Amino acid sequence: MTAGNINDFPSHLVARHLNKAGDMRILLLCTTLLAACSALDPKSNSNSNPDGGPVFCPTPSPVSNLPYTAGESGVLQFAWDSFVGQTLDRPLATGAHARFTVAPNSLQARTFTSDNPSVASLGNDGFLDPTIVGHRAGSARITAYDADGKALDGVTIHVADIDGIAFAGDWLGDPGPTVVVGTTERMRIRLLHGTTELVGWGATTFTFDAPLATSEQSLAPLESLPSTEEVFFVAKASGSGAITATAGSATTHLPVAAIAVGGIDQVQLTVTPGTGCRRQVTATLSANGKRVFGPRCTWRVPAGATVQDGQLDVWFDTGGWPGDHPDQLDTFTAMQAGVFDLRCEILGGPSAPLSITVGP
Repeated sequence: MTAGNINDFPSHLVARHLNKAGDMRILLLCTTLLAACSALDPKSNSNSNPDGGPVFCPTPSPVSNLPYTAGESGVLQFAWDSFVGQTLDRPLATGAHARFTVAPNSLQARTFTSDNPSVASLGNDGFLDPTIVGHRAGSARITAYDADGKALDGVTIHVADIDGIAFAGDWLGDPGPTVVVGTTERMRIRLLHGTTELVGWGATTFTFDAPLATSEQSLAPLESLPSTEEVFFVAKASGSGAITATAGSATTHLPVAAIAVGGIDQVQLTVTPGTGCRRQVTATLSANGKRVFGPRCTWRVPAGATVQDGQLDVWFDTGGWPGDHPDQLDTFTAMQAGVFDLRCEILGGPSAPLSITVGP
């Protein structure tokens, strides 16, 4: 199998990168950001402000170059739709589901079959891309067909048993994260076969020790982690709890500390220097010198500017949740040149000011 780049990215990217519950907030974020910045591009729109003047704001193009596995006939390219890694030489976990994408779109692969459904079968979760379900360790050949039933190409996928599991994250020397009561958080789980991280979700069971409890994905920070095992939880009160994860023959425990929002005593804001209409804004929450994961900033923004969740020019990377970096990432967009005085407010906690200057 060879690796390369998919140049004609599938047109239904946004649909696939909605979270596994079909969270429409991501679609709205993408649409809002692209529409706003496209309208500000002076090459396509002559709109200007008589006070601050126009601002150069090219349309961002953050998505390109997925790794892929070439089909056996060289007609199609296949890739796991996975945060863990896209080439199909990375195995699917036993008991897990994962979606994969096919390019180029112009050939319109419509149906798929498996020559070994006891190892890997085709599922349907309502998305345009096919879903593969791993049943036992082994290999299976997946064949893609067009609307007339003509075989277009095939590729072999592998399924591996889970013998290791770990919570993904770096808590700066602590055994686990510190979270804020009442804020739903998300954690990524690493499913392992030996040292190889596996693709897929749905193979893990979770239990929670009080004050932690399960929560809804729609309440968690936005992030694009397709075909990746995750858990969503909330602390119901201050104190210490734990999450236990079991998959295959492996079990792991994660201690979690919880504090009240009033315990947050610092909000540190930084802005990445740049040109044009957009800036990367970072917010970090701390309590007694320890970084914590908590509610996102509620931004007070003057007229002529917006702030959207997410890292600048990166699809759906918001940060600020356990398993990722504790820094919350937001994108500031100016409609005109000028000085903009913003404020980040943590509801029930502290606030902090930030000034951003945008030149013409």
